[in-house]
Amino acid sequence: MERGCRKSVISFMYQKGARAWNFVCGVCTSKEVVDCDYSYYLGPDYKSKYKKIVATSTYVSNHVSWIDTMTLYQHYKMALSLDYGFKNVPIMGKMSKLIDSIYLPRGKTEEKRKEAIQTIVDR
Repeated sequence: MERGCRKSVISFMYQKGARAWNFVCGVCTSKEVVDCDYSYYLGPDYKSKYKKIVATSTYVSNHVSWIDTMTLYQHYKMALSLDYGFKNVPIMGKMSKLIDSIYLPRGKTEEKRKEAIQTIVDR
């Protein structure tokens, strides 16, 4: 995973671009952070055992259109799961690598599934 100034600049550009794209598409969103008490599930002192998250978070979701993806990226710094073919797209391929995107093979064969799992494990 790349870190540093270049990643921060690209991530900032992605977030601002996502906001602009949503504005053009007529989408207005907001983000609300809710503090939940998980002590029932994780024990009374679960917060003291937390470590600061430094790696890119993983959000698992399905999307209907590009607007969904842009809306998520507007509010969260996240990586994307992309097809291998996207890796070679001139500008977007490099930018997606800078935000820690992962390239997975798509397909319904057993071989493609094993290859995708191995790619995730290697990451």
